[in-house]
Amino acid sequence: MEVSRKRKRHVTSHVVSHVETTLSGRREEMDSIRSFLSKHVKKQRPGSLFVTGPPGTGKTATIKTIFTNDTWLQRHTHVIANCMVIRPTEVFKTIANKLGVACQGGEKQCQQAVKEYTKTTKDLVIIVLDEVDQLTEKVITLLLNWRVILIGIGNTFTVTKATGAHQIVNFSAYSVQDIVAILNEKFNDFEKSAIEYCARKVAAVDGDLRKALDICRHAKAIARGTKRKRSALSYSQARADTINIQHIGTAFSSVYTESAAALCMKELPLQQTVALATLVTIQQKQDVTLGKFYDAFCKVCKKHLNGKCCQSDGEFFGLCDMLESRGLLLLRKKKQVRLSTVLLKMEPADVDRLLRQDRITCNILTRTLS
Repeated sequence: MEVSRKRKRHVTSHVVSHVETTLSGRREEMDSIRSFLSKHVKKQRPGSLFVTGPPGTGKTATIKTIFTNDTWLQRHTHVIANCMVIRPTEVFKTIANKLGVACQGGEKQCQQAVKEYTKTTKDLVIIVLDEVDQLTEKVITLLLNWRVILIGIGNTFTVTKATGAHQIVNFSAYSVQDIVAILNEKFNDFEKSAIEYCARKVAAVDGDLRKALDICRHAKAIARGTKRKRSALSYSQARADTINIQHIGTAFSSVYTESAAALCMKELPLQQTVALATLVTIQQKQDVTLGKFYDAFCKVCKKHLNGKCCQSDGEFFGLCDMLESRGLLLLRKKKQVRLSTVLLKMEPADVDRLLRQDRITCNILTRTLS
């Protein structure tokens, strides 16, 4: 097969907009990743590395920092793709587009075109797949057998165990000291005790740095809102521009009161988020049958995704079982499966708000089914 290539020697990810030049608390992990890349890139030896750990531990930020700041890496062809926003049937098409490899036809043709490119290019291609948990074992196994350097980023060991990855770098949750150091770098209008309080509260729950940052941003918004509400300020009140423990406490409650199911929604693959968006669209006060739900789901897939997300009814019912196991749906099963009823276990307004953060599901929610 002749592979057509655009003149694109160095491929940088369009996902990267701005990253910090240093990353607090992740020096050891960065050194391990750099050591892996140095060994495999300089010796032109294929290999795979999986970066794993809980959400909000700096996995993606660390990779982006390395590829942004290490100039020697920028001379090598690499692609960075987020599997959370890639349709399951367009993984290789996405990689081909980022590499500048022209391919005609569907996913199989793109898969073959990328494979031919990696076999014939002089230097090894580095493929970085964020949210690699979303991919099937089959796709990962294919890439592991190619002449590439593969880096997968995910929250679990599921994929790495299934495929026997060569190397794993595990990111543990941030400690109190790490969170304090990072927050002090980013926020200079907080009382010292407020920063420490935030860090201790977050570290005690899950050590998710993103939540700590969200709490601080929310606390600033609360402080500004409180100040605006005052009709007359005394001198002491006017000087109270710093964010204190009370602001952090209120913000913490707001950020962490999202249910476990709501947080789970942010990690759902495309088919499941589309199914939820469909249910929000059609569910009124009455129950919805599984048959009606499936028919509406297929209609949404045809209208918004060119039918690529629509499955057989059996596969769709299995998808609903998965959503129920995640605590997002309630299925009242009947002997005739299509007559089973389905209900959201969350407030529709909360589901709607979370789904609107994604472009595809937001588009579904803003249009009524015709």
